[in-house]
Amino acid sequence: FALNKSRMRNPANLTAKEAIRGYIDAKRNILSPSTIIGYASLEKRTFGEIDIPISKLNNDVLQRYFNKMSTKVSPKTLRNMSGLLSASIYFYAPDFVYRVQLPAKQSAEIKIPDTDEIKTLMDAAEGYRILLPVMLASGMGLRRSEISGLTVGDFNKKKRTLSINSAVVYSENKEWVSKGTKTNSGKRILSVPDYIYPTIVEATKDKEKDASIAEMTPSAISSAYNRLLEKSGVPKYNFHSLRHYYASMMLANNVPSKYAVRRMGHATDDMLKKVYQHIMSEKDDEVTGTINAYLNHAFAG
Repeated sequence: FALNKSRMRNPANLTAKEAIRGYIDAKRNILSPSTIIGYASLEKRTFGEIDIPISKLNNDVLQRYFNKMSTKVSPKTLRNMSGLLSASIYFYAPDFVYRVQLPAKQSAEIKIPDTDEIKTLMDAAEGYRILLPVMLASGMGLRRSEISGLTVGDFNKKKRTLSINSAVVYSENKEWVSKGTKTNSGKRILSVPDYIYPTIVEATKDKEKDASIAEMTPSAISSAYNRLLEKSGVPKYNFHSLRHYYASMMLANNVPSKYAVRRMGHATDDMLKKVYQHIMSEKDDEVTGTINAYLNHAFAG
């Protein structure tokens, strides 16, 4: 409503960037703070070349713009830009038919540590605060933000469970704030494995219910984890790869996907499919080796 009144009466007079800013403002208390920060960053860094009134935009102009930007930004950034722009245009001009073709989605190679590497990490983390985050990510599938959001009240010592209810994210005010989980699916209650239980008990001892269990922000977790990688000698997997390990462990043990999705706090099984493809690729190499070894032995000489 801070926009010019005449333009509000005729939204088509808004420029693309004004529409985006208006859309962001309208969604500010609805979307995740981190999502808003991402949108605001895109608005500042891009769209300058098509900052013209919506009434003068057409799909030919948009297609040429995204074709040009495809050589400057990653496919993921390009998809984020298109999604933000289309939502903003629809917000003010719902009759606009948005049709833009983007480059095919590229599947990034997924890297997952093995069990021995996880053990090496935990051994190297013994006595340090980073031990619990490593355990919670690899042994219970928690996100970095969820680990930071855990409070003593989320831990049921008698039932040996953790309730995942909140996450810590970076706000527009450049501070870490607690909010609800990323999706409703993110809210879940997980049983704590026996090997993790004593570490949680120690971390919650003599603390108030609303006190943080990990006592680390997401950025602090990443920093400590990177130092741990250097200390342990384990290859450079990002912290989120520990969560992938948990997913791969469930798939390798034939846990039905609907249960795995629930434990991971996902709304869909998209991530599990990526992990599944990774596992199947490894199995394929293993099976191929077995078959070739048999045939080489059978027909040698």
